[in-house]
Amino acid sequence: MEPVLVAGAGPVGLVTALLLARWDVPSVVLEAREQRSQDGSRAICFQRDVLDIFDRAGCADDMLAEGVTWTTGRTFSAPCGSYSASAFPAGRSTTSS
Repeated sequence: MEPVLVAGAGPVGLVTALLLARWDVPSVVLEAREQRSQDGSRAICFQRDVLDIFDRAGCADDMLAEGVTWTTGRTFSAPCGSYSASAFPAGRSTTSS
């Protein structure tokens, strides 16, 4: 079987390669950078449904242990003032019934 080309070694690319490996599908991950950034994660936050995918891949617990939880986002913009949006209540998954 020919390997699947995965473009990018960010969260989506790496989880894609992980899930392909679990299904015994070979993959090659290509990343533009020569080495990993020392700045840490480039992601500001992950939506709950993305965390559900990470959970299925078996890596959500480690991410949750290192991250913080928030339920409300605020955007400030002059002259319009501010905008606030609330997320799902803590502990509720987007995929739960």
